[in-house]
Amino acid sequence: MFKKRKATRDSLDELRKKMPVLSENAQRGYVGSYSPSCIFNVFAAMGNFCSQHFYHATRHHLGIAPCSGGGLPGQHIEQIGTFGGFNVQFITGNFNLSNGRTLQGDQVMMTFFKSSAGMDHAVVAMGTIIENGVRYVTYSCPTFGRTGRVRMDDPTINMFSVRCAPGVLTGSLPPPTGGTGSWWNP
Repeated sequence: MFKKRKATRDSLDELRKKMPVLSENAQRGYVGSYSPSCIFNVFAAMGNFCSQHFYHATRHHLGIAPCSGGGLPGQHIEQIGTFGGFNVQFITGNFNLSNGRTLQGDQVMMTFFKSSAGMDHAVVAMGTIIENGVRYVTYSCPTFGRTGRVRMDDPTINMFSVRCAPGVLTGSLPPPTGGTGSWWNP
């Protein structure tokens, strides 16, 4: 039987050590049957929809959900972006990036292989820097709340321009077309 104790600052600190605070995405995963994905988190950071919106639209329209590690097949990135009103295109060749935007004003999603996870990871590309003659892409990671950089010559990097579709105000979109029934509820 448990002995009742009065809550004190020390007992709350002890509880925090045993039960750390979960991120908002992790809480949603435990409560709302939602599997987070870095792809959903990047699109949510770029627009006005939460990552759950992308999860449910992806489940409904593509019939897929992230694996337990958050992974999704990369070939669906462009289509998943449309669920938030974005035109997403794979970038080939050189491009300029400053303050998180291309010269055309597009935001940029970058994926690269993350060996610790054994899969690609999606982040928001923020800019390029040159250090000791090596060109890097700097990024912001909405999934883990971190920033970092990756060598521009890393062969695992893929870049995608992300632009709000013409005439579309993100955050006020009707449900994506092409499916039947309710796309929000799985």
